[in-house]
Amino acid sequence: MNTFFPGFITGFRECLEAFIVIAMIISFLKKTKNEKLSSSIYFGTGAGIIFSSLVALALMILSAYIGESDVYEKLWAGISSLIAVILVSGFVFWMIKNDMNMKNFVEEKTTKFLSKTGLFIVAAIMVAREGVEIALFTFAGQYSIYSILLGIAASILLGILISTSLLKVNLKTLFNITLAYLILQAGFLLGTAAHEILEATGTSVAKLFDLSGTFLDSENSIAGNFLSIFGWNSDPEWIRFLLQYGYIASLFIYWKKLTSRVKPTAH
Repeated sequence: MNTFFPGFITGFRECLEAFIVIAMIISFLKKTKNEKLSSSIYFGTGAGIIFSSLVALALMILSAYIGESDVYEKLWAGISSLIAVILVSGFVFWMIKNDMNMKNFVEEKTTKFLSKTGLFIVAAIMVAREGVEIALFTFAGQYSIYSILLGIAASILLGILISTSLLKVNLKTLFNITLAYLILQAGFLLGTAAHEILEATGTSVAKLFDLSGTFLDSENSIAGNFLSIFGWNSDPEWIRFLLQYGYIASLFIYWKKLTSRVKPTAH
């Protein structure tokens, strides 16, 4: 999979999510005359960033150590991809369920934990969750650290422009687009996990099709390289193909069913 664009979207989406949630909490504290508790949010944000950075560092060290063995490297790639898929699946389900009421959800949690310690923990968990997802996606998908950092920088810039009213953006539409792409990324990582584990264990599985050398070659053609941004692979094993696109189809169907239930009825 072309790694720059997925890395950029991952950094952008996860960081923007954290930025918006933190901004909602601070705005709610101001509205309820609890600005004195804002410092706990800032400290919690810092703690979340430090924790996720340590996780990224640990993954980097572990990857470098395991990379000395080709078999273990493939097994690690498969396992780390699976972990990333499991984590992001939980996040995707949470986003699909709470997207319609994100503001209410954040305000309810803020009210429930309205104390210095409580808000510190809420902010730390919110930021750490997004940061750990970025770290896992980066190493599982082998994304460029520069693409991740550019995505984070873009999200911070957009967040500042939105919060200072210099730019108006339909966040719901933006989050839906990036969430859809996140589902595609997760499906690709699930397929990659299957492929790497099969190779690491020496298991031979027939390919469903092989379009290598054609205009749809995912590595050596312009069209195939572009499609690889969205998870296309030109010579997948049948199990890889079924897992990847079965996962993607299942989540999109679940998303559509859930959103159709909450649509307002006509009067």
